[in-house]
Amino acid sequence: LVRDVEPAKLAALVDSLEGGDFEPDGAVISLLTKLGDERGLTRDKVVPLLNLCDPPVVALLMQNVSASQLMAILRRVEAEQVQRLLEHTNPEFIIRIFNGPLEAAINTVAGSLADAMRNPLAAKGVKQLTTALNDGFAAADKAVAEVQGAVRRAKEERLGIAGEG
Repeated sequence: LVRDVEPAKLAALVDSLEGGDFEPDGAVISLLTKLGDERGLTRDKVVPLLNLCDPPVVALLMQNVSASQLMAILRRVEAEQVQRLLEHTNPEFIIRIFNGPLEAAINTVAGSLADAMRNPLAAKGVKQLTTALNDGFAAADKAVAEVQGAVRRAKEERLGIAGEG
């Protein structure tokens, strides 16, 4: 793996990762362990992906998507398709998609979106759309957390008042 990845890309990837990623249960070690018996996948998909993609985006994927899920996606989607997807899509949105429960749909969508983004105009539109969608998801996550917090506080106050009486 190390000898086949462009040195500048590999150095930038290492710089983009955190110390914890290199711990025994960290993202890098987990991925490398799983890739140990997958020479074909490593040669045909992982090495090209590392050479094609922006290292900080690859680091985000490694840190936020399980090694098993990444490998499942790479088995079904060509490295060039993933590269186009990562280049023209909001990275946080891709992480949400890749972590979603519908693995088969995720893999299909990843391939279809990447193919559609061969058109530069479509690619620009997808980037804007996925950024807006991700912002909406983040706002919804925040609103849900705030409502859950308010409900929890109300329950605690009610129990506190009931406990005093």
